[in-house]
Amino acid sequence: MRPCEGVALDTFSLFLALQSCGRLGETALGEMLHSLVFKLGFVVNVFLQTALVKMYGKAGAIYLARKIFDEMPERDLVSYNVMLAEYVASRQLFDEIPTRDLVSWNTMIYGYAKIGSLGAAREIFDRAACMILAYAQSRRSNVVIS
Repeated sequence: MRPCEGVALDTFSLFLALQSCGRLGETALGEMLHSLVFKLGFVVNVFLQTALVKMYGKAGAIYLARKIFDEMPERDLVSYNVMLAEYVASRQLFDEIPTRDLVSWNTMIYGYAKIGSLGAAREIFDRAACMILAYAQSRRSNVVIS
């Protein structure tokens, strides 16, 4: 009996395996898991698709991360934020997000600062701060920033 024989694969176990591959830079194993995601019919699962985006991004295969992101049948705020974190220089992607949250704004600020683009980081910070102030002054601080 092989070590993994008889082990049921579900979305959570695949997610954890993909996350490990990304952290370890194990692209070859990640690609095999990607094939399993496809073979098992999980290609429409936003949770696993987002994990694939993150795995390829962490492994340095940004072009594959973006390809998967672009082909996702459904995206949520988490998938946008993961792609932003891996592909932070893409201001176009930030502008495409239908509804941004504080994680989105902070990801962009951190990403621009990390690559040394302090002017762009400051611009994003100023836009976010203005929106937060506007909602707070109108007593609508519970509204998502967009």
